[in-house]
Amino acid sequence: MEGQRGPKIKMYVISNMMRFERKIYALFGFRIGRALNIRSLLYFIGFLVGMALWRHLPIVKWLVGWMPFVIAYIAVPVGMTYLMSGVTTENRNPAQYFVSVIRYYIRKQKHQSFYRGKLVPKPRHYRIEQGYSYRVTPDTAIERYRICGGITVRH
Repeated sequence: MEGQRGPKIKMYVISNMMRFERKIYALFGFRIGRALNIRSLLYFIGFLVGMALWRHLPIVKWLVGWMPFVIAYIAVPVGMTYLMSGVTTENRNPAQYFVSVIRYYIRKQKHQSFYRGKLVPKPRHYRIEQGYSYRVTPDTAIERYRICGGITVRH
């Protein structure tokens, strides 16, 4: 009887299907009508601090200094929080997405390309080689060209 085992049971695990997010139901002892996501609250605080810094820095304050207090410190952070908390792109939160966009443009300026985490040199010089030709009608020929990229290494 030692060799016999009970019937095998298939177990299904839900990994990425369900995500539980932390919620806040009360602030400073007061119940709020709707649960707030902690990420949304952190976005609001970040935009509020950013707007405060932006309005009080010497040179940059002229861009947003004309806004009334209520719009600058309530409407703008609430609006930006609403936009940021509702958007998910490529299973990332918006902050990670914007960081990856900024990194992409930095790599683009440095003429670097990455493929599967490895640095791939980007072509710097292009040349046109004549390819094949064919006739649409007996008296006209259309030439096809292809562009080939080459890398020039500086010594």
